[in-house]
Formats: sequence, structure tokens, C-alpha cells
Amino acid sequence: MRFQRLQKLQRFQSFQSFNRSNRFKTIAVSMLLFVMIVVSACSNNGDGGSKASGNGGQEKGGSKEPVTITYMISQTSLKEVHKKMAEKIKQDENITVEFEVVPDVQYTNLLQTKIASGEVPDVVALNMPEHLQIFNIDNFEDLSSEPWVTRLNNPDQFKYMDGKFYGFPYAAPELALGAVYNKKVFADLSLSEPKTYSEFISALDTIKASGIDPIYMSNKELWTTQIAMLIYTNAALKDRAAATYTDLIENKKKFADVPEYKQAMEAVKQLVTGGYVNKNHVTATYDMAKEMVATEKAALMINGQFAINDIAAKWPNADIGFFPIPYEGADSVVTSNIFNSLAIMKNGKQVDKVKKWLDLWSQPEYQNLFNQENPGIPGVKDATPGEIHPAIQSINDNYLNKGKSSIQMNDYFNAMGNFGSGLLYPIYVEILMDRNIDEAIKDIDKGWQDLGKEKKLPGF
Repeated sequence: MRFQRLQKLQRFQSFQSFNRSNRFKTIAVSMLLFVMIVVSACSNNGDGGSKASGNGGQEKGGSKEPVTITYMISQTSLKEVHKKMAEKIKQDENITVEFEVVPDVQYTNLLQTKIASGEVPDVVALNMPEHLQIFNIDNFEDLSSEPWVTRLNNPDQFKYMDGKFYGFPYAAPELALGAVYNKKVFADLSLSEPKTYSEFISALDTIKASGIDPIYMSNKELWTTQIAMLIYTNAALKDRAAATYTDLIENKKKFADVPEYKQAMEAVKQLVTGGYVNKNHVTATYDMAKEMVATEKAALMINGQFAINDIAAKWPNADIGFFPIPYEGADSVVTSNIFNSLAIMKNGKQVDKVKKWLDLWSQPEYQNLFNQENPGIPGVKDATPGEIHPAIQSINDNYLNKGKSSIQMNDYFNAMGNFGSGLLYPIYVEILMDRNIDEAIKDIDKGWQDLGKEKKLPGF
């Protein structure tokens, strides 16, 4: 998922000194003359700690030679704070960050096309380790020797299976999937967080009767469609989830052999057929979902805890909460070991310069900017976490820190590459548009077998 994993939200993952040179400089002529350099960062979708070991631009004649970094990122992932960070590094280091913003649904295909053509950006935003399988690990620079690695929070969680580091993590994995809801809507209707599934459906009935959309789905963006399926499937399988997903990836079972998978699909579909979902769910976007929930036009969205920070950044007065969806009596959240990261393309035209830029970008003065708007566990230990939203703190205290969580099935399926975005998620949307579930599962199994054989996975 683009999870934007989802996440638990997974969301999320020392140094030598350098002296920043973009200060006001006093030049003796016949008088003191102050020169301010005004800069802006090109764009499109902290304090304390040690300083970076190298400059992004080369010193030339007493000033830094300009450098331009191309940064490919999905539309949903790009936040205003990325632009603020880019503005700061332009001012500090004369490095221009050009964001190549790509619609979420096109991200996989476009990056694969760029890799095939050899015309790659300098740096790309990836969900690791999932995307290393999809885009082929050989296309990315091994960053294990970079100085920021020594500053990582719990480094082992960011290592790939070969023991190497391929991306800089903005935050540690801390994804939690569930219901992100407007507390005022619930309070106005005298509703509390449901503890059973019957209470959940009853709450949806009450909200529906009030004229508000109970659930706002954003199925134009397929990564959001999968989230409900992930939650319901884990809940249906209970403590058999991990063993079932392992059997599937080892080809000891087919999806048709897992009745709980069909059961979960039926339950999610019933949310649509029961009239609990916005009528325009097929064309609605993630941004629309956030706005509808924030402005009390919808009660909740089924998504990751990262949506809480996204809403708070744009609608700071919205009173947002979170609860696990209690399907099959579940009192836990679905989580992931996937984390958002920055990877450097091995075939880029200026790998060494990009490494120096990433070294700078990893510093507290930049990471603290990010954490102020996206509070959580920082990827590096010398950055501050920011002020954590009460709803996210509640998730940490009541679920993640107590081990009341289960890993999403996507984490088990990394070896299948783009099976999810390429086949599975579009089928989920078709199911919500009333496609026959048994026929859909047959197509899922066929695609699973074909891809397993193509990738020559054990058991296929």
C-alpha cells in the first residue's frame, strides 16, 4: 500500500561536522554592505545534534556551486513540509530540489518506465522493503556506508534481508490501520467508539440516518481500497493470519482455499451495499476523504494513522480520533514493517552529489521540520519526534506498545512485486462495484500463479 502504511502507519526509521555557509557576510569596502540572497525551491506533489560531513555543492570562489536534485515522489506522499525543507536547503546550501510529482496510480509504472529507459531521477520515495522487490534492488545504490546510518533509530529495522541499507527512513515503522473518525460527529450523535461489530454497524446506521456519510471511501486511489480488505482479512483469520499468508507465498494454498478471505470481501462489500459508503466512492480521492471527515461531512475513513497527521496539518481544529474496526471481535490494529524512505538510483547522473545532499537532508535541522508536521518516532535518533497527536499517542499506548497488533498480509507478499497494485487492488474495486466474488478470487489465483512462475519463486 501505498501505505501510505499504512500505516502504523510502520510510520514509521554521530555525524561529522560541516559549517553552513549561507550566512550574512560582511564585506569591507568603504562601508559595510549586507547582501541577502533570496531563494526559492522548485516543487510540484532540527535543531541540535551533529552536523553533516560534506557540502551538497562544491565550494567555488567563496560560494557554493549550485546543485539540482531531482526527487520523484507520489502526489499523496508530497507534503508542504517537503517544500519547506527544500526552501531551507536552497538557502543554506545552494541546492535546488526539483520534485517530480506523480499521481499515485501511475507511480509504479512510471518509475519502471524510467528505469527501463535509463532516464532516472536522482532520488525516489519508496516503501521499503516492498518496493525493492517491485523495482529490483539492483537499481538502487547501497547506502550502508553513509554516515547517517550510524544515527539511525534501531538500525536493524531498516536493513534489507541482505543486511544492507538502501534507503534513508523519515520515520520508524509504526503503521496502524483502522477507523480515522471525526469525534464531534460521534459526540453530536451521542455515539462512542464501538467495541463490537454490531455496535459498529449500529453506529453507521445512526450516522446514515442523520444525513452524513458514515464511511468515506476513496477508491480512485487504489492503495486506499486495499486497507479495509487488509483489516477484515486479518480479523477473520485471527491468530492463523501469519501461517495462512506464509502458505500462500509458498504456494501451499490458493486464495480459494482460504474461506476467511472471501468472508472478508463479503463483509467489506456489505458496507457499500448497505448504503454506508459515499456514492461517489469509485471516483473519490484520498484528499477528498480527509476533507470530508475533517469538515464533518463524513464520519470516518478506513485508513492508516498517518491520515490523522495529514488532517491535523490542514484542518488543525478538526477533532480526530481512531479506533480499530471490531470485525469478528478484533481489539487490535493491523500494522506493518514497511517504512517510507528515500533511495538513490544507482544509474543516476550524479550519485556522489546526491549522497552528500541526502547526508544534509538527514540532519536534525531538516528532519525536525518534517517531524513538526508529521510527529512520530524519527528515523534518526538525534531528531526530535514533534508533538504527537493525542489519537496517535492513544494508538501507541493502547495497541502498539501492548502488542495488540497483527502484521498485514502485504508484508508477506513482497516477493510478488507489484501483484497488489497491478492486479489485486483493481479487483477489489470491481468487487465493491458488485463483481461476483468467486469469479474475482479465481482471477486473483490465476494472477498469483502466473506471477509466482514468472518470478521463479519456490513452490511455483
